Amino acid sequence: MVGLIVIIVCIALSIFFYKKMVKILRTKGRGKLSTLFIALSSSSLVFIVSMMIGISNFFPEAQSSKSNEGGHIVNNTTAIESSLEIRIQEEINSLPEGSAKRGSAISVYKEYGVSNKDLSEALKKADCYNAIITKMKIHQSAYSYETKSWQSFKDFERDVGGDAYLKAEMDYRKRYNEEFGRNQKKLSNELALCTYNVAQSLPEHLPRPKPEEY
Repeated sequence: MVGLIVIIVCIALSIFFYKKMVKILRTKGRGKLSTLFIALSSSSLVFIVSMMIGISNFFPEAQSSKSNEGGHIVNNTTAIESSLEIRIQEEINSLPEGSAKRGSAISVYKEYGVSNKDLSEALKKADCYNAIITKMKIHQSAYSYETKSWQSFKDFERDVGGDAYLKAEMDYRKRYNEEFGRNQKKLSNELALCTYNVAQSLPEHLPRPKPEEY
């Protein structure tokens, strides 16, 4: 019974968040497909997080079981642990259970085959990483500057005009959002490749496949 209540509450929260996101994105002039994708992704994340919170609070035995399963992350690919794998496991175990830092350390090990601490230090000195991060910040800043003055379509129609004026504005915002999305995707792929190359160039690393573009 408690489990059913938790699920219902989580679904209600995700639906509420979905509606709020749709309203905000429409005000920003996002297209239908873009609005649907972002709102669904965000509401799904809310559902997952709220479920995790619900499970940890109402079903501690399930959380405990999950913790035990994740207690030994490293050594899934080799029969004998290397000194690097032992060090990575110790690093992961030193981080709080369920924390973002622990999750990041696990992801770095799985995707890049290195210590999160080693990779973080190396990326600070990597030219490709710093250049891409700078570009992403510039793009995001330009996007925020451009869109912060956008009125809702209702207000635009009232203050500027409807029909051809409104259609032209809607088309412009759609093109602008699509172009921004393409640029961000391109930079994200470049960042993933840069991170991979830096990780695999570290003196201590485990071989990992090159990331695919998305």
